Amino acid sequence: VQLLADKIISKKLSVRQAEALIRFTKGNKSTNKKNKDSNILDIENQLTEKIGMRVYVNNKKNNNGTLTFQYKGLDQMERLIQVIKNNY
Repeated sequence: VQLLADKIISKKLSVRQAEALIRFTKGNKSTNKKNKDSNILDIENQLTEKIGMRVYVNNKKNNNGTLTFQYKGLDQMERLIQVIKNNY
């Protein structure tokens, strides 16, 4: 809480901006941990170990979703793009 207050003060956020920051902070923590199935977490961990980048799987109830790769630098992004292009 103190960290959020310090950030709001240091950045001189408006009331609306502060509310949005708090909503964003609360929303991220609860949705990611609560809804993840152990199989999805296992897939994320396996893919992360295999490719060397953090992988997030967001699977919805109707089995649609997103697969997100977190890269740390353009060289990692380019390597991922090349692997996809070469294999598909």
